[in-house]
Amino acid sequence: MGEEQSIQKCILDYLNMFGIAVKVGLFAGKVVRKDGKKSFMRTGGGFNGGKGFPDVVFIHNGKVSLIEVKSKAGSLRPDQILFRDECEKQKVEVHVAKELEDVVDLLERDMI
Repeated sequence: MGEEQSIQKCILDYLNMFGIAVKVGLFAGKVVRKDGKKSFMRTGGGFNGGKGFPDVVFIHNGKVSLIEVKSKAGSLRPDQILFRDECEKQKVEVHVAKELEDVVDLLERDMI
């Protein structure tokens, strides 16, 4: 398990511990087609074909939070920046979490 996946698992376990409704981002991954070739598949549509959609979405106390999980050294890709910027135009915040404490702080500051 990579660093981002490990951080995401900690975040999901933490949110689930409190019974907070969680949706893990869009499915994306390598698939093997019927012809045996490997290709990359992403579900979803809408803005930018679903590219850049955050890893975790949760609802708590009537507020929706979008969380992009990154490693300590990670940064947003161009498609994630584009998605974040479009959300901000609509007054929707996209948060970046590089550790569990980022989500804990978000809950304490904005939601609890």
